[in-house]
Amino acid sequence: AGSTYMLQIGTFPGALGGSGTFDISAFVPATNDDCSNAAAISGTGTFAFDNSAATTGAEGQNEYICYDFGSSAVDNDVWFAWTAPSNDTFKVETCGITSTDTKIASWPGSACPTAGTILACNDDTCGLQSQIMFPGTAGSTYMLQIGTFPGATGGTGNFAITAFVPAANDDCSNPDAISGLGVFAFDQTTAT
Repeated sequence: AGSTYMLQIGTFPGALGGSGTFDISAFVPATNDDCSNAAAISGTGTFAFDNSAATTGAEGQNEYICYDFGSSAVDNDVWFAWTAPSNDTFKVETCGITSTDTKIASWPGSACPTAGTILACNDDTCGLQSQIMFPGTAGSTYMLQIGTFPGATGGTGNFAITAFVPAANDDCSNPDAISGLGVFAFDQTTAT
């Protein structure tokens, strides 16, 4: 604020000069650009994110399970401190609700993550969008890192958090009764 800077506007060597306009804009990262200032959210549903002006912080960049396509980095990351509503497995995804090339990670706790404690990380489950699943405990807080694949441009969009409640026949003490021959359907999407 109050500083003066010199700007030089020129042409590529050999190109003809001309007239035009240029724009000076302020670069203002999102308030949740750093894990120490994560946006608090809770429950299930759809939540908006904007990492179009986000920077790439030092936290959450070197986890082995995030290593996809030659890099473990999560660029242009924004952070959310999410409180789980129940004791279930939760899915966090950007599939079909953004056009941004996302990469997502989750961590236990409500503070900046400690290396080696990552719960889940994903890049490109559904096209260029991401999906992770991890177990949650009611009332516990988890850090969600929503970013992009290294080199991709940040953007805006939504991510959804849904609870996966295990099917009634998830445990051997409560099997589904079937009999005879034939084709039988099964669904282990939410199985533990």
